[in-house]
Amino acid sequence: MAGQSATTGIATGSFDASLKDFYEGMVRRILNRQCRLYSYAKKGSKTVSGRQVLFPVNVSGTSAIAATVGGANLPATQFQATIDATIKMQEVWGRIQVNTDVVAQARDNRGAFERPIALEVQRITEDISDRVNIWLFGDGTGKMAECGAAVNATNFDVKNLGSAQGTGINANQGSRYFKIGDHLDILTAAFAAKALDVTVTAIAIGGGATAALDRITITGATVAGVVAGDGVYFSTQDASILPQTSATVSTAPMGVGGIIDDGTFAGTLQAINRATPANVRWKANAINVGANSLAPGALSLDTMQRAVDIASETGNGFPGVALCHHSIRREYIKLVQTDRRYTEPYKYEPGIKESHLENWPWKTSLSFDGFPIAFDKHCQWQTMFFADPRVLRRWIWKDFHWVQNGRNGGDTMYLLPGKAGTLEAQCAMFFNLGTDQVSPSTCTVLRNISASNLDRFVDA
Repeated sequence: MAGQSATTGIATGSFDASLKDFYEGMVRRILNRQCRLYSYAKKGSKTVSGRQVLFPVNVSGTSAIAATVGGANLPATQFQATIDATIKMQEVWGRIQVNTDVVAQARDNRGAFERPIALEVQRITEDISDRVNIWLFGDGTGKMAECGAAVNATNFDVKNLGSAQGTGINANQGSRYFKIGDHLDILTAAFAAKALDVTVTAIAIGGGATAALDRITITGATVAGVVAGDGVYFSTQDASILPQTSATVSTAPMGVGGIIDDGTFAGTLQAINRATPANVRWKANAINVGANSLAPGALSLDTMQRAVDIASETGNGFPGVALCHHSIRREYIKLVQTDRRYTEPYKYEPGIKESHLENWPWKTSLSFDGFPIAFDKHCQWQTMFFADPRVLRRWIWKDFHWVQNGRNGGDTMYLLPGKAGTLEAQCAMFFNLGTDQVSPSTCTVLRNISASNLDRFVDA
């Protein structure tokens, strides 16, 4: 007669029914929430109050100067021309809900190794930082992708690098800023709603109508009428508030892509029109390494030196960091590896020594002209930002916080009326990214850099 085993015996046919599951340790982390630009911007934060931040910008000097002789007429006087830069507060909100019965069941390690409230609180803090880090590379519009075509009611395609050039800094970034479970809005170029609050259920990289399109499968609404050129945004999940309402008004914060820009993506920065001749030095410097995203050019040390030199030539600036995607960093490593490979006899040293943590300052042996070359997974493809540290500033009205219940403070968790034992808490941060001490002309962006092996993760 066979002995008792985990798969035979007792009335149910297996002793497995009498065995308990053993849960060891806390909930494992598998989501990549590394936010390096967020940490970099946080270093130079300034706390402010009031409706908005205003500061004067000296856009032109005086030419009331002449080489002449005593007794001659002097030049007509001129005034230093100034214009106000305006930084408006942007709001980012989040919420969590936990039922009290779950809290009771998981009150100690015998019930669960991670408390439900602690899990929700900690992870939403990381999720907000991750979302903000994406926005901080944007152009202030909140646009994260551009539609290439609508396929049917349950999916649509977005442009990647193989597609025709779209509009906006993120127009050809494919689906890389989205993951399964995200809520999205689709708007026309004129910011009219096409499909609101759809939920991502699957992503197929290069799986669209052509290999130059990524396919996003959704639920929650249909995408009828979506055409090439429509923009995709993170949803506000409120039909009365769209993520973008006009060319100059957005609910998303400004990003590096709009600040270190020559007006290609952000024609107006902080209420200053860069197209106005007098405001031309409010532009950053831009060098197109290739013709466009479909015809990129090879990165070179000379081009990188040009980026540094033009910042000094135009804006009396010097970069403190160069930000780029992993793929661009590898292109730079290829350029300098012959200079680094054999630093000692018989000692092979490929790669670089680097701290992969997100805290600033980043410890890295990879540098150019004295400043670090830093990667960020959210930086746009084919792009390298040479940032003067005096330019980027995170202006804070109130940093990340949990909203307290009650006039004089109190608990952050409160019961939802009419819901049995449902606790809720809301968190928020009021801030914006903007310029500060010097003009964007002290910075340079390299665009259309060729790179191989993007190695995208298929979140499907």
